[in-house]
Amino acid sequence: MAKFIYLLRKITNIGAGALLLVSFLLPTLSLISHTLSVKAATGTPPPIPPNSNFDTGNHTFDRTDMANLSNWTNFGVGGASPSWSSDGWLNLINDKGTQAGGSIFDYAADFSQNVTITGAFKIDISWLYDYAAGDSLGFVLAKTDAQGMTAGQTNAGLGVVGIPDAIFAGRDFFYNNDSKYNDPNVGVRTENLILPNISNMIAIRQVSADGSSLLSPPVSASSSVNGANWKNGTILSPRNTYTDYVQLKWVPTTTGRVDAKGNVSGRLTMTYGSGSDTNGNIMGQTGQVSYDCTVAQMLSIGLIGSTGGHYSKMYYSNSGAYLNSAKATQPLRVNYINSVTGQPIESAPYSTVEANVGDRIGVVSPTNLALPADSYDYRAPNLTGYTFTGISTGSGVNTSSVAQTGSVVVNNNDPLTTTGLITPRNNSINIYYRPSTVSASFLSVYLGGTPGTTNIGSAGGVAIATPSGNPTTVGFAAPLSGIPATTGLVGLPASAPDVDIPEGYNMYGVVGPDGIAYLRSTYGTPQATLTAALNANPLTTADVTVPSGLPNSFTVILQAEQVSVMIHTRVNEEGVPEGTEIPDEQSFQLSQGLVGAPISASDISSAISTLTTGGGVLDMTSTLYNNWYIIDLVGPKNDTINTSELTDNAAAVARLTDLVNYTPYILASGLRMSIPLI
Repeated sequence: MAKFIYLLRKITNIGAGALLLVSFLLPTLSLISHTLSVKAATGTPPPIPPNSNFDTGNHTFDRTDMANLSNWTNFGVGGASPSWSSDGWLNLINDKGTQAGGSIFDYAADFSQNVTITGAFKIDISWLYDYAAGDSLGFVLAKTDAQGMTAGQTNAGLGVVGIPDAIFAGRDFFYNNDSKYNDPNVGVRTENLILPNISNMIAIRQVSADGSSLLSPPVSASSSVNGANWKNGTILSPRNTYTDYVQLKWVPTTTGRVDAKGNVSGRLTMTYGSGSDTNGNIMGQTGQVSYDCTVAQMLSIGLIGSTGGHYSKMYYSNSGAYLNSAKATQPLRVNYINSVTGQPIESAPYSTVEANVGDRIGVVSPTNLALPADSYDYRAPNLTGYTFTGISTGSGVNTSSVAQTGSVVVNNNDPLTTTGLITPRNNSINIYYRPSTVSASFLSVYLGGTPGTTNIGSAGGVAIATPSGNPTTVGFAAPLSGIPATTGLVGLPASAPDVDIPEGYNMYGVVGPDGIAYLRSTYGTPQATLTAALNANPLTTADVTVPSGLPNSFTVILQAEQVSVMIHTRVNEEGVPEGTEIPDEQSFQLSQGLVGAPISASDISSAISTLTTGGGVLDMTSTLYNNWYIIDLVGPKNDTINTSELTDNAAAVARLTDLVNYTPYILASGLRMSIPLI
């Protein structure tokens, strides 16, 4: 489907959804948020119909997006409270130990394309020391969000150990000889003879996939580099300062190539120097390192300054910040939920919006206007057979919501939920609709080949037929009763109707709108069979296309039962002289077949032969029946042929043909013919 672009409003300062990937094993975490600088959305948003794909567009950063303070969210750990100054400096750490301060860029970058990031970091430290500034200061790249950054740690670990696959790029001020950190022995020095393991190293380091350690880096990823723009302190101003201008440049091995796991490979180069130009290039280069690695396609960008036993004032400058990158995008899912069942509407489960990480996406009711705080807004559509009731956000289903609007800030690498509504955990907006009441219809037919019917086609691959005066299958079929329609809510099964099944017949199966035959041989009883078909075919609106071509229409197929036709001899003992031998009453089968099937001439002939030959108990002409006479032949509908005037039992038995002609078909209870004897 073609993507639809509708830019209701533009963000004044749009950044690649980024996060400062930092967390610490300290008790207190504070987040200091800034409102995004945006233009208000106005007017009526476009509708977002089900089963569609939208794209907000605007997927490339302006180079100055990182320079806008409103595109960052600050955070602090252990009492740190980062704050911006009017001249664009962010004070990450204010001369305190065992703290961490940082900021998260509210957008993210697409690392399947080239990425360039430039900024300046400043150290302000007691003039007694040069590099005993803390643990780390630099950029962070990671695939998690701000909340995920709280898994990191302070002191050793550069503030990123604990965050799987995260990358730190900046100054590592302290050499840790613990094997889990794999620190290179680069730039290590001693200050004032009492502070061993201090370092002027710049490095690119990557956290292991499980987040527990730092990977062993190649030689190219670290270097001893003195601080730039150094200013020595004096007795009157006892602080040393230096300011490094830092550029991170990512070049993918193959532009646009992303593997099946969503990862890309390439080279990350970090350059230090004494200044930068308006294109983000470093001037007065003091050092450079590089690292070949594999990273997630969509990465968040952050800043981190962390301290342990050593500390200083740490700053990041936003005034000359530069970013050249495609924006990271994520799919936002709009779910259309039945407010009665809490399940996605079958014909309209969801739509997607490809949106920039960090953008605020909203959905409003069918009658609401756009929300000024949102980056892009869409309007809940009117759905045939449903009435809009409310909106909620996230993966949780809230069918009682009556909210007329809902907005989410698009998260980076937002995972799908694994239970309940399968949808992105954060990047989801749910629109609720109450279903209308509709009716289900039922057609009663016979199984093809039923005696007395003519085939009319098939349903669910099963031949079906109806009673006919000129049937293609010889016999007689009981008239079919109509089945009353039932009602229910769209998305729920219809209530089961009462089905009048003629005597001698049973339910063969039910074919639903899905074109599937649900058979009684599978479900056991007519009621269970009907219930299975109804449950498998919740009610829909009339415009829904179904395999059978008939929404909410069910075909109930009946079949004739197999029965036997019996002949019984009946003895009238009234007035029989004492001492007369009374024969036992007898029964035998005249015919067998489906209800409604004709009794064949051969069956009649065989029965007559049985009743007149053989000399046994069934031979009405044998000596057992001397002085006993057949007086009547009685049919199942009490049709009677009087044979009392015939003194020859064989002649009376021969009238069986005439009796069958009264009822030539097998009846439901079996054709019970009786032969009274006196």
